[in-house]
Amino acid sequence: MSYRFSQLNRSSLDCVVQKWEYFTRNLEPKFDQKLFFNLFFQVGNHKLIDVIDKTKNQVTSRNSYINTIKVCAKLNSNDQNTVTVPAVKTLADCYRSCHDSEQLKCNTFSFCSNGDCRVSSLLSEDSHNDSHVEQDKSCSIHALNVLNDYSKVPHRKFKTQTSVAVEKSLYSCAESCHASPECFSFQWCDYQCSYGGVYTDAATKYDGECSVFLPKVSEKYQKTGNKIVSDVLHTEMNLNFEQCASLCHGWSDGGTGCKSFNYCPKSLKESSCSLAQFSVKSSNTKTTEGGDCSNYELKGEFNGKNSKESSSTEVMKGTSGSGAFGIIMLFLFVGALLGFAAPFGYTKVKQVLNASETNENFNWTRQLDEQGTDEKF
Repeated sequence: MSYRFSQLNRSSLDCVVQKWEYFTRNLEPKFDQKLFFNLFFQVGNHKLIDVIDKTKNQVTSRNSYINTIKVCAKLNSNDQNTVTVPAVKTLADCYRSCHDSEQLKCNTFSFCSNGDCRVSSLLSEDSHNDSHVEQDKSCSIHALNVLNDYSKVPHRKFKTQTSVAVEKSLYSCAESCHASPECFSFQWCDYQCSYGGVYTDAATKYDGECSVFLPKVSEKYQKTGNKIVSDVLHTEMNLNFEQCASLCHGWSDGGTGCKSFNYCPKSLKESSCSLAQFSVKSSNTKTTEGGDCSNYELKGEFNGKNSKESSSTEVMKGTSGSGAFGIIMLFLFVGALLGFAAPFGYTKVKQVLNASETNENFNWTRQLDEQGTDEKF
């Protein structure tokens, strides 16, 4: 897609083009996009006069991992959902700080040419609320392309949904699920978005217009060897490896989590996925030879991820600019108080010790004088 503008201005043009691309990506096809653009987008004296489609062979976008949703702006550091990440030099580093964060359910981030990186749990649509952003020509706001983190199961629909269906684009649906702790997967049926639980073949049914999306987590697991766990919690049939890993990752039954899983790929029989609360590596775990089946468990860096501290965002999580200033002033006050009180306390203690020592010397002297008087008599 190329654009022709009257009175071109580079800064204004970038802002308009990026804004247009965001809305066309999220609008329904039945909506008159060109009419919407002509009615909505005017920046000063710069107005769109023509739109020319030059798409070639569905070339993969350079922004396959992120979507630029706002230019000439950055996230507001005083917003309670936004965290400033220190020691970031590049856009890629800022992206990784957002994508890899375990302490913050990060959806959007902003990056400035001076290295200012801010990550946030705000959704893309929130960036159009002026209270969440600050104007800055050297910055831009981006959203994670969270669809890359989901695996699609076409022509399937949940028998029971965990939320009421709402009208959303596919991207917005994925972003909403990613941001919600109650969403383990989602289904999308012709712009109708709803949440679901962990995916299984038995919990879904065929539907020509729907697809189910579940988190891609298989890369977090590693094969433990040729032995499999004998005592299992639950078994599901007809799942591929990615679906089995996702089931284990999201499994919780009365506080009992999935420590590892046995996976038997499809052959003459259906594939099977068996969840276990034990690790093959534990000496107390009963195991058996797996044959064509294998056992998998979380890699070391992902094990205990709920208690893992983030190297950068944990330090400043939940602390806005004003909050950080208040904490600093509190430490300065406490330090000043201790600096004043310590010498005073030392002087008082010294006086007490000196008084005690003087009293002991007086008693000892009086005792000697009394003994001397007795000897005279």
